[in-house]
Amino acid sequence: MKYLFANWKMYLKEKDALALAKLLRGMKLSKKVTAVAMPSTLHVSAVKRLLGKVPFGLQDVGAVEYGAATGESSAFEAKRFGAKYCLVGHSERRKAGENDLLIGRKFATALKAGLVPVLCVGETHDERAAGRAIEVVLEQIEAAVKEANHLLETKKFIVAYEPVWAIGTGVACMPKDVAEMHLIIRKELSMLVGEKGQAAPILYGGSVDPQNVAEYLALPVVDGVLVGGASTKSLELKALLKILCSQP
Repeated sequence: MKYLFANWKMYLKEKDALALAKLLRGMKLSKKVTAVAMPSTLHVSAVKRLLGKVPFGLQDVGAVEYGAATGESSAFEAKRFGAKYCLVGHSERRKAGENDLLIGRKFATALKAGLVPVLCVGETHDERAAGRAIEVVLEQIEAAVKEANHLLETKKFIVAYEPVWAIGTGVACMPKDVAEMHLIIRKELSMLVGEKGQAAPILYGGSVDPQNVAEYLALPVVDGVLVGGASTKSLELKALLKILCSQP
């Protein structure tokens, strides 16, 4: 299975999000491709009605099930509402101040709720320049796994490698570097979680567009892509999905 997670961030007005939802619903995808819409929270209800059988998810969830958490979204309510996935630890959330401990708690809460969390990991430009890219990514994974603990024995999860310096910059990561990091992530997941870690899909995200997506998908270690800006433009989203469906 190859995945495309369309993270619309906070780019779109409602009418534009609805137009993309209609596009996704109308696309005839290969049975080997799963497309997931990730609208902004305020658009989830309206988008859901137009998606048909296309799965959707939240861009973030709270670290607690319910309670005094002004501004957060409950993973349990998201699941009840029909969401299947959620992002956790996206670099833009980390940049806003979320640390590994908080992200680990969100990861665990999403698992408890029955969502499939997409744990986002990745290094900054300075961290890569200092030779710490692998160290940083492994620390982020280990922190999330520590909080989730036994939940990972039975629950599904996904990891997305998104080098921070490549997100929204137009500077995509070289395929060889993506392959190297994905292999390292797979080895770490296998060591920490066993068979579940071996089976968890690993996505790439960071300035993915129709011009470079085939290079990433051609890597055996890449199970799909997490796409931001390009997924908010109908022509580019359609092109991305066609390329995914054309992969062997």
